[in-house]
Amino acid sequence: MDSYFTRQPEVNQLTVTLLENRPEVYYEVLKSLSKNVSERDSLKKKLNEKPYETWESNHVFGLCRLVGKMNQEALDGDYEVDSYYGSRNKEGIDIELATSILKLIVDCGGDILDRDYYGNSILHYLSYPESSRFYRTNNEEFVKVVKSIYESTGEEGVPPS
Repeated sequence: MDSYFTRQPEVNQLTVTLLENRPEVYYEVLKSLSKNVSERDSLKKKLNEKPYETWESNHVFGLCRLVGKMNQEALDGDYEVDSYYGSRNKEGIDIELATSILKLIVDCGGDILDRDYYGNSILHYLSYPESSRFYRTNNEEFVKVVKSIYESTGEEGVPPS
């Protein structure tokens, strides 16, 4: 694991800020935490928290806001760093890494059916990207994976085993 953590990571270290800034580390931390059965409930709770910076959406939704390159209009805009979620990762998370993170988040109890502050589902957000000022481009392969998992998910937000 990255030298970011000197000992076994704790659930509270798994943040959407870490996801935005160091997605590789986020993945390693999540992988490590996922192996600890006694932490499963607190991990699920953490993955479904809705922090302000992600427009009050959970970690699954936060991830979807980071995959692909930021659209040109937003890049050309006069936005300060940290004025929106994803401003520190304009090129976006690599699709292969993002897919691995997505699957692990969902496996650990992240609710892919959850909605953001505006009441939008992940599918709506990804299907109508221009409805958000800060949408991503070149993420079509990731969107297909999200749709596949979303459509196979039951009412509890967890895909069948």
